[in-house]
Amino acid sequence: MVAIEAPWRPTAAPPVLTPAAVHIWQADLDWPAAPLPVLERTLCPQERSRAERFCFEQHRRRFIVGRATLRMLLGLYLQSEPACVPISYGAHGKPLLADGAHPLRFNLSHSQGKAVYAFSCGREVGVDLEWDRPLANFDQLARVAFSEDENRVFKALAPYQRRAAFFRCWTRKEAYAKARGYGFALAPDRYTVSLAPDAPAALLQSREESGEAGRWVLLDLLPWPDYPAALAVEGSSGQVHCWHSPEPISRRSPR
Repeated sequence: MVAIEAPWRPTAAPPVLTPAAVHIWQADLDWPAAPLPVLERTLCPQERSRAERFCFEQHRRRFIVGRATLRMLLGLYLQSEPACVPISYGAHGKPLLADGAHPLRFNLSHSQGKAVYAFSCGREVGVDLEWDRPLANFDQLARVAFSEDENRVFKALAPYQRRAAFFRCWTRKEAYAKARGYGFALAPDRYTVSLAPDAPAALLQSREESGEAGRWVLLDLLPWPDYPAALAVEGSSGQVHCWHSPEPISRRSPR
């Protein structure tokens, strides 16, 4: 597997997002000096209400930083104040711009204090990020979350290869399902992705529509060590640009 690891470059503002490009941003949600009151002011009432429902302060802080960062990034592309960005949600929870006429498409994923954001112009996009940690029940999870063909490949791997293969398969499947706008609502046995160590990331089969596998490109990302991620893009991948800020981009929020 070849994953996009570098360069993840810091930047004050990205170049113009063209239809041939995909922009990926990484952000650390555990920002001790985060000015939470300032960041909260960029959120809509529903987001602030959701933040208050978290039982643990760490989770609440991560949600505020993550959602404020999303709004800051959207504001960069739309040349809009973050608080004015109209975010809506699809039938299965995929975030989108309430103004459906705008070609900007985006998706996000977070895991254990880290987050990645994907942006494209006129093409659906999905991204998934996972924290690679030891689990006692990889085989059991694979039986539930993978297709029959994926399980066949998974079981044929040596035990020492299965942990990496599990997260490789999981992130690729989730990125595709999120790009389609279904997330967990898309039954995992309805589509198959590659997961063998020497196989490039790809959607191999889908029972949803004929020709579906040829409509999507999957790419592996490695924004941090031990945090594998995957990107699903409608059409061709084109140019993939990866950006990061040493501290969350929300530092540039309006006062």
